[in-house]
This record gives sequence, structure tokens and C-alpha cells, in this order.
Amino acid sequence: MNHFLGYFIDDKSREKIIDSMDDISEIFSDMGIQVRWIKPSDYHIKLQNLSEDIGPLKKLYISKKVDQIFDKPITVSLGDIKLGSNRSMRSLLYMEIEQGGDTLRDLKYKMANTLKIKDNGYFHPHVAIGRINKDLSNQEISNIVKDIKNVLDSKVTRTIQFDINQIDLVRVKDSNYEILKNFKASS
Repeated sequence: MNHFLGYFIDDKSREKIIDSMDDISEIFSDMGIQVRWIKPSDYHIKLQNLSEDIGPLKKLYISKKVDQIFDKPITVSLGDIKLGSNRSMRSLLYMEIEQGGDTLRDLKYKMANTLKIKDNGYFHPHVAIGRINKDLSNQEISNIVKDIKNVLDSKVTRTIQFDINQIDLVRVKDSNYEILKNFKASS
């Protein structure tokens, strides 16, 4: 069991993400590469990982601290679909955050400092949409990146923009997400 603080994508934005993925899934089918697609209802932006177990006192502590630091909504725009190529994101298909990433980064670091959580200092805000089931060669990665770029360049993409006005405390157990508490922006 794991816990994190994050934001689940709203229905309207989720539909736009699904629409933008239609042609992308064909790239992998044509190449014979299996992808574990994330259920659209599970699309989220993870801001801060927490410990394995959160008891009632820690939950209360987190509630007080998050209420203090999450003081205004954050406007976020999603960009293109990308394939992670560095070691920590290898084989991850995700939508990059085009606008609002720096604000999310600042909020994440405030959370880590306020909640006294050791942090590795690296945070790449994104919305994960799938994970490739095989270890790709550099050539396969290059081909997939080019194909994704070609598909996205040929498509008229709709802007996916939303406001994060609520952060959720989430429990993950057996790949199922359960929202334990919501924190609304205070302004």
C-alpha cells in the first residue's frame, strides 16, 4: 500500500486526452509492441509520494500542512505525448505539462519541506497514459519518438487546459486508487 498527494484529471480534460491518443495507440500495434494503457479514470498528476502507512495522526498532520501551502488554484496546460527515455521514466508514455509545471514544482518542493519528506530533488510533472511492456533498444525509442511526432504534427490537437483547485490524499492498493481526503485551494 502506498500513499501520495496529487490531482485526478477532470472528465472534460480526460476526454480530450483519450481523443489525442487514438492514432498513437496504432503506432505500437503496428510495431507489435504491447502497452499497458492506464485506465482514463486513473489519469492523475502525482505531486508528492508519502510513506507506506498513514495513520490518523499523520493524516491530520498532512491535512493541516497542505491546507497551509495550497493557497490558490494552478492553471495547467498539457502538451504533447512523449516517451520517457531517461532511466527513471524509461518506457513511460506520458503527456508533458506545457504550462504550470514550474508552479507544480514549487508546490511539490514546498510540500516536501513542510511535511519533512526526503526528496531526490528531481520532479518532472506529467500525466502518465501508459507503460511499454518491453525494454526498448535505442533504435526502437528513436523510431517511436519520430512516429509520435509525425502523428501529432499531422493532427489538429485541441488544447487541454484545466485548473487544479483541489489536491487529493490518495491510497494505492493493488493498482486501485482511493481518495482519502480532498484539499481545496484556500483562495
